Amino acid sequence: MTIILIKKFLQGRYIIAWIFRGDFMSFIDDFLEINYEVIKKTMFALKNNLSIILLGIPYIAGVMALFSIAGSMGFFAGIVLFVGLSAIASNYLYIIENILTYGKFSREDFQNGFQVYLRKIYILLLIYWFFQFTVNMFLGDIFMFVPFLAFVFMILKFALAVALSALPEVVYQKYFGDFENVTYAFDFFKENWKEWGIPNAILLMVGYFVYYVVGKFMLLFSGLNPTVFAFISFLIFSIAIQAILAFGMIYRGYLFKILSVSSKRKREYMKNMFRH
Repeated sequence: MTIILIKKFLQGRYIIAWIFRGDFMSFIDDFLEINYEVIKKTMFALKNNLSIILLGIPYIAGVMALFSIAGSMGFFAGIVLFVGLSAIASNYLYIIENILTYGKFSREDFQNGFQVYLRKIYILLLIYWFFQFTVNMFLGDIFMFVPFLAFVFMILKFALAVALSALPEVVYQKYFGDFENVTYAFDFFKENWKEWGIPNAILLMVGYFVYYVVGKFMLLFSGLNPTVFAFISFLIFSIAIQAILAFGMIYRGYLFKILSVSSKRKREYMKNMFRH
């Protein structure tokens, strides 16, 4: 039923096409065509892998335990955090990869995924840490006396994060070296900033809205015993966050797969060729 409604809505592009002309309409038509296919594949993949929403429980529990352990490691805390977070991210990306490639994931995928992309992700975290450390070392004192520059730097970091937002997909869908992952992600965003940026912005807004609604819903249990309330909150937030994250990551995976192997001109050519 959901797919039928989405299809009917997206077919409205032909009505929009009658109103608009030129490059704008060409973009809208291409955008809706792509996202119709991506949403359809995403819904089908989630339907066949509903158990993925339960993975939020071990992942969040693992992150909480990791920070707790790192807190007592002193000098080695950073290394423990980097390795642990890299392993968890590797596991999750490996599961998403198997869903996109084979249509499902297994218990073995979960057991084996912690080391598949561990090195790649660890190197990327080190690059980020070195960048942050270098900036703080040379500009930290200046930021204290000139708050405006600290604000500008914060905006630049946000812009950089947006420009490199496809890095997770590059890690598990492409086979590049460490720095090539970064350059490819930047080039990909530069070429597809509208087709990639708009859906991701929508996903972020929807995710925030769901998080807000779940937070309000949890107030209904605020009168319970604190321990019981903490346990229920953990379960509900873990499942809710993972449900949104799973949809978003599968959606992004399919979208990246399409955009990374085709250009707008190529997609238009292929569409017109099959019409005739």
